[in-house]
Amino acid sequence: VSVVAPQACRAVMQLHEQKKIILHKKCFEPSDLDGARITVAATNDSNVNELVWKECEKRNILCNVVDVPEHCRFFAASVLTQGDLKIAISTNGKCPAIAKHIRRRLEEEFDQNYGRAIERIGQGRELLRQRFPDDPKRRMDALRAISKSEGLYRALEEHDASQLEAILDSWISCLSD
Repeated sequence: VSVVAPQACRAVMQLHEQKKIILHKKCFEPSDLDGARITVAATNDSNVNELVWKECEKRNILCNVVDVPEHCRFFAASVLTQGDLKIAISTNGKCPAIAKHIRRRLEEEFDQNYGRAIERIGQGRELLRQRFPDDPKRRMDALRAISKSEGLYRALEEHDASQLEAILDSWISCLSD
């Protein structure tokens, strides 16, 4: 990831110091897009943002001009991540603040227990593949058993980690027998 800016905020400077991004402390030039596939124009100067947009259009580079939805070929979603659970929320660039608000509300509902359940069920699926490599029906039946478990969903909804673990432990031990 490269950032082109004559000045950078502290967060960008820290990312650069941690070698997570490359920072070019300078004004934008069209050659800065050489080799780029995706670009975000997020300056406080609408003329610079317009120049970036036009250059990206010429070069067929995906571009998102922040706060100008009509100059966006992609939108960045607000993403809730709990382990392997990923929920993306988008407003098509019209109101990222609402997407962020929705994500925060979903974080209360879909806590880390969901990620843990998905991880454990994934472990169970792997056990099933090893135990019944040539019997997809048997594997599917075992997965249906856990996916239809009312106790599983109740534990998730009640944010009851110990009950959730007990249910998943029981299911996985049955797979191992």
